[in-house]
Amino acid sequence: NEPPAHTRLRRLVAGAFGRGHVERMRPRIAELAADMLDGAGAVGEQLQSGASVDILADYAEPMPVFVIADLLGVPRRDHHDLRRWSQAIVRMYEPDVD
Repeated sequence: NEPPAHTRLRRLVAGAFGRGHVERMRPRIAELAADMLDGAGAVGEQLQSGASVDILADYAEPMPVFVIADLLGVPRRDHHDLRRWSQAIVRMYEPDVD
């Protein structure tokens, strides 16, 4: 969207990203981070099996999508779907995508 529609929409969601709200999310973000590292998470499974882990691709890159999923109320079991959809949306803006 372009202004003024973008400005109106941005104001609607700005509160969710304010410092106070994000600070209140700290415990949930810490829980998500721990879940990703334990045996149930993909990174945890890789670590337990002795496989190498790409910390950026496997841990740091998915984290913001999972936090946004929580903000949107997406159930944990669907976080990976949201990540996949997000990647597809971003990909359509890359040059030479058919």
